[in-house]
Amino acid sequence: MLLAAAAEYPGAEQVPQPAAGPSAQFTGARHRHVLGAQEDIEDCAVDAARRALSAANLQPADIDRLYGYLSVPRYVTPNDLYRIHHRLELGPETLVVPIASPYSDFLVGMLLAGEALRAGSCCHALVVTASNWTRHVDAGEDYAGAASDAAGAAVLGLSGGQWHIVGGASRTHGTGFHRMTMKIRARAAADWSGIPVDASGIPQPTYHMDPALFSFLQEVIPRVVRDLLHRHQVTSEEITLITHQGSRRLLDHWTREIQPAAHVDTFEQHGNMVSATYAVTLAERLHTITTPYLVIAAVGTGLHATTVLLAQA
Repeated sequence: MLLAAAAEYPGAEQVPQPAAGPSAQFTGARHRHVLGAQEDIEDCAVDAARRALSAANLQPADIDRLYGYLSVPRYVTPNDLYRIHHRLELGPETLVVPIASPYSDFLVGMLLAGEALRAGSCCHALVVTASNWTRHVDAGEDYAGAASDAAGAAVLGLSGGQWHIVGGASRTHGTGFHRMTMKIRARAAADWSGIPVDASGIPQPTYHMDPALFSFLQEVIPRVVRDLLHRHQVTSEEITLITHQGSRRLLDHWTREIQPAAHVDTFEQHGNMVSATYAVTLAERLHTITTPYLVIAAVGTGLHATTVLLAQA
C-alpha cells in the first residue's frame, strides 16, 4: 500500500523559451529548480523523506527497506542513499538498495518494495530519489533548458493506504545503450566550453542524449502502457497517467495516443526533474486523482521504459 509521498526542491527560476528550431521539441516548462552553489540535493532528499514518514505516521525505526538513488552521486560508489540512511537515523538492520536506473529508479524502487511487502520480507519501505542534473547538462543542448533539481519520497506498507501496487511492465532496447549517457566529456555551450570540474578540481560528468531519440520516446511510452493495461485487463478510460516530463510535445503526444481519463504533470512549474519527476508529481497530484487506477510511466537510460500500475483500495 502507498502510505504517503512528499517532495522537496530548491528555489525556482524562469526557463528561457526558444522561439523556433529544434528546441521547439523541448518547450513547455516555465520554471525549473536550480541548486545554489552551497546547496546539496541530499538535503532536499532528507527533507522529502522526513515529510513522507511524518505523513505516514511512522518513525525511522519502522522502515525495513530503503530503495532509491541520488543522481548524480558524489562517488561512483557508494551512492548517497547511504547518507540518507544515516541522516534519517534508520536502524542498522535496514537494508539499503541503491537502484542505478535513471530515470526509472523511483518506479523500480516501488515495484521492488511492493514485491518485498507481498513476500513478507518487510513491513514498511521508503523509496527516495533525487536529481541534481542542472550541474550535469550542457547548456548548449536543446533539452538542457528544462533540467531541474528536485527530490521526492514515498512510504509503502502492508496496510493503511488508499492505493496498492498491482504490477508493472517494461520494454528494454539494449541496442540503444549509447543513446543516453552520463560521462566525463567536454561541453560546448556558447558562453562556456571545456570539461567541468568541482571545487577540488575533479572532472565532473555531463549528460548527453541523442537528438534522434525523440521519436523513440514518442512511441515507447504508449506501447509499454498498452502492454501493462492489457496484462491487467484495465482500460485507458480507467486510468490517470503520470509520465516522464521533458517536453510538452511529448506529453501531448502521449495523451493523444493513450487517451487516459487524465494525464497529470508538473512540467510547467517544475521542469524536467529527471528521476525525481515521478515522486514529486505523485506527491503533488495524488489528492486530485479520482480514477480507479493510476499508471506511472518512465523512460530511462539503457534504453528502457518502465511502468507501474496502482489501484485504489
